[in-house]
Amino acid sequence: METDSIVQLVLAGEYREAARHVQEALAAERDGSSPVETPLLADALGIVQLCLHSCTEAGWHRSCVERSEEHERSLRKQLFGLLEAIKLSRANVGARRGADVASPAPDESPGGEALTSCLLPALRPEWFAGAWPGEHAPVALVDRQGAQPHAGCAATLDVYCLGPFRAFIDDQLVTEWPNGKSKSVFKYLVTHRARPVTREVLMETFWPNADPDAARNNLNVAIYGLRKLLARVHGGCSYVLFQDGCYLLNPALTVWVDADAFVKHCRNGESLEFRGEREAAMAEHRAAEAIYQSEFLAEDRYEDWVMEKRQTLQELYLAALYRLSEHYLQQQDYDGCARICKAMLLVDGCNEEAHRRLMRCYCRLGQTHLAVRQYHFCVEALARRVQLSPSVETVELLRKIRQRAFV
Repeated sequence: METDSIVQLVLAGEYREAARHVQEALAAERDGSSPVETPLLADALGIVQLCLHSCTEAGWHRSCVERSEEHERSLRKQLFGLLEAIKLSRANVGARRGADVASPAPDESPGGEALTSCLLPALRPEWFAGAWPGEHAPVALVDRQGAQPHAGCAATLDVYCLGPFRAFIDDQLVTEWPNGKSKSVFKYLVTHRARPVTREVLMETFWPNADPDAARNNLNVAIYGLRKLLARVHGGCSYVLFQDGCYLLNPALTVWVDADAFVKHCRNGESLEFRGEREAAMAEHRAAEAIYQSEFLAEDRYEDWVMEKRQTLQELYLAALYRLSEHYLQQQDYDGCARICKAMLLVDGCNEEAHRRLMRCYCRLGQTHLAVRQYHFCVEALARRVQLSPSVETVELLRKIRQRAFV
């Protein structure tokens, strides 16, 4: 691998091509003779993929700015027209009073119903289906009282991403997902439901190497298949909406996602700990641990867009487990502490603090042989994964355990 060529690709913003070169080098190192470079290449690959994600996000924001500026210009033009109509209406009223004539019919008055009808589309943003190729028929409008699109859609959507992916609509499991990318697009829209997702972001995310026309057609097919499936589950609601070049889940849906609930419990736990409410904080951390069944969207292990959120959630999970294990150790609940430490090591086998706490638990339970065995597990994991030796602190803990000292 020529590192200079990768540098040039990164400087040119060709992150996808750079990632391909790093992946090839990583595969060669794993099969080759220099295992020392493997973790460095893995880190490099992760950074390049994050650069690609950030670049895509930047494009999304630029697109939003352009649309907002265009919308602002349109609104200003309508405002100026409205003010001019008011001015003209006042002039007409003054003229009628001076001439002592009857008022005109509403549809003839510049300030009457005709003007309202002219301006109404600006006050009623259209939500388009956008699923059938070449067709953009409106599926709902905001009415004059400002009702939200599909306000009658009272369906509930429960989504599980931390473990086997499952989606329930009104407690009915969604099955028989269409072939292709429909399911992946649904996951993306659920994960990014806080804001609309541009069509271009979806095209770049799921069909990065296709030409624009092909990618757009593929997206239309995926959305069509997704809508058709969801309509079979609950036909009284339009789940996926299209507006101003963006897709989004219907805001009228009641949505619950396990990953969001997990984050909320973690944040609540941190806040309660900061306020000194330790027992309440531990309850929040236990709730978070119960929700986190596995890594985020494990079945999409190699999807670029999943990686950053998966890493963030995993770090929150480890932080919650760290606090729980510390709490159980202080409370002399050694079985509880050992269980939490084992869960930590399933995620990060090189976490020396988890190894040390597990060694202490075994020792205090009178299982010295298990404590020594855990040290050997630690040595093997560090050597195999990061080519390192245990820290001085871990070695010293083993020495004390062998001497039957209290640890």
